[in-house]
Amino acid sequence: MVVDYFIFKNRIKIVDFNSILQQVDVTVIDRLYEIDSDMSMVCSMSRDFRRLFMYNLIKQTCDYILNDKCKEKILMFVNINTLSTFMSRYVDDNSKLDAFISKCLRDVCSKLPVNMHISDDFTFNQFMNLNNDDGDKISIMNHISYSMCNKRVVSFEKIKKFIKNNGLTFLSETYFEDIRTKNLLFA
Repeated sequence: MVVDYFIFKNRIKIVDFNSILQQVDVTVIDRLYEIDSDMSMVCSMSRDFRRLFMYNLIKQTCDYILNDKCKEKILMFVNINTLSTFMSRYVDDNSKLDAFISKCLRDVCSKLPVNMHISDDFTFNQFMNLNNDDGDKISIMNHISYSMCNKRVVSFEKIKKFIKNNGLTFLSETYFEDIRTKNLLFA
């Protein structure tokens, strides 16, 4: 899996989350096709589909963070307006799918020990192509620096409640503890 990134001056590695999201999309579609060849679970946005998507989103994101060998803090950069997935082929109303994915991203960002910048304005490539003295880029970089320095402490109680509410009971405490430890290690 190739993910575009660059190292920010404050020892922050910014990663294009869309490539991780594409991996999640392919994995979910493959798994759903094994279970339900007519893909009605995606079309109806069933609870099983939502659970499978959330599990793969969390797993791919956390695995990327844990397996990355960099010595910088990792921040996922995602633009919620340009989400393109294979799943959208199986859904009648793309706005429901986009709203669901956006909610999942916001949940991951707020409840798990994962640093994420959700942008409404710029894609990762547009952000990368901005000049370093451009006001928009400076504003985004300042926001990223501020949010990374003032990142809230995520307790496992909050994670346990989130996991229980979403039926993801097979994710363990040590999995998230390793991510939190890696984030704290490079603080």
